[in-house]
Amino acid sequence: YADADADAHTYADADADISTNINIAAAATTSSSIVPSLVTYQPARPITPSPHQDPGHGLEDSDVEDEGQGFDLLGDESQDATQKMQAAARLNIAQEIYNAIPHGTDPNGRPMLLNSCVGWDVMKFINRLLENLKYPGTNYSQGPPPIDYSELPRMLAGGRTQSGKTAFKAVAGLVGKRVGVATIVATNLVSGRDQLTPKITSFLKSVPEDKRPPVMAYAGGVKNKEKMRACIQQSGIIVLSDTAAQITKVAEMIAFCRGNAMEVRDFMLLIDEADHFYRSYDDRLKLEQAMAHFKGNPQAQNKAKGTFSPPRLTLEISATLLPIFLQMRRKKNSVEGSNIFIVRPTKEDYNSGEDLEPYGRTFDQDNKSIEGTDQFLEPGALCKKNMWGADSTGDQENASIKAFQGLFQSALNSLMEPIADGATGGGGGGGGSGG
Repeated sequence: YADADADAHTYADADADISTNINIAAAATTSSSIVPSLVTYQPARPITPSPHQDPGHGLEDSDVEDEGQGFDLLGDESQDATQKMQAAARLNIAQEIYNAIPHGTDPNGRPMLLNSCVGWDVMKFINRLLENLKYPGTNYSQGPPPIDYSELPRMLAGGRTQSGKTAFKAVAGLVGKRVGVATIVATNLVSGRDQLTPKITSFLKSVPEDKRPPVMAYAGGVKNKEKMRACIQQSGIIVLSDTAAQITKVAEMIAFCRGNAMEVRDFMLLIDEADHFYRSYDDRLKLEQAMAHFKGNPQAQNKAKGTFSPPRLTLEISATLLPIFLQMRRKKNSVEGSNIFIVRPTKEDYNSGEDLEPYGRTFDQDNKSIEGTDQFLEPGALCKKNMWGADSTGDQENASIKAFQGLFQSALNSLMEPIADGATGGGGGGGGSGG
């Protein structure tokens, strides 16, 4: 990407305030400049623990605006009476959805959905979804006129790897259920689909039944086709993988439902691991063509069977937004700054690679590391003779187990694996790693 766009580094260096649009064709900005602003609402109930109750949680001091300068969910003075009434109604609906989100911890001690929304403003995200869906003001059960592709609202959500971005998809599904639109989630690989589906299901299992959308993974066959149709009818969530065949089949099902006045006609499209869906400069791959058709791109209609109306909005989620920005820049597209959400957890919420320290490091009374105390393996320390183990690796494993937060990772290649299996009594099998 650096070779393709020499100025790509400006995405990390720029620090400009955004008040209207981020025009990717004209300027590049940093994620710190597009962090959602403070909001003026108050949560309806206390949350324990409440990492996100403070809208400024997870933001640097320089990113948080002064009191009174935050984003007002009820609009500004330039809005007319009707717009203000819709904004007030939208805020009430957003509060209703917010109140339905499970909070606290589950019986296993894991954080529930609301407590997993760390480093981003849940209420503003819900309100922005409703605003882009033009709700209230649109009755989706009556099949509103299709929107023009050029007016398709586009949202982005990003953040560090494993920082809890699955929560975006679960919250969006709750919004879709309330509004009456299905939520289609496309992710990377079949394995990604099969891992993401139970995660979303787990987040939503404590939501009251009348507010909880059904969740299912795409599957072929006549019976599953009927299940998908029922899921769409109930404004549910369907998770599919990044294959042209699956995208096309779901598009056909939605088109069928749109042809029946008694069924849900609309959907919003969430693209997980969105950077994986941009694979060529000219969109020549079948996956890219199928996705363009699914988004209602007129240029893709000529290459597909019939036309397909766009979703009500697209939300692209990725830990690496830079490829998306560069693709937008190439195509001279833009996205509103208020439609971009960045997960920015604090040190208390998230441990990254920079927080990992070498094993054995000790500290003095001033909490400064003592030079020479790090322990590393020397070349040849692990060999067949000692069964690929040493005192230091055993000490590391024990220390990681005893630590409140520790990581011990063992990577075995195909030559080591049979020996390791024999040493531990494990089964055979191919493959190249164990962890």
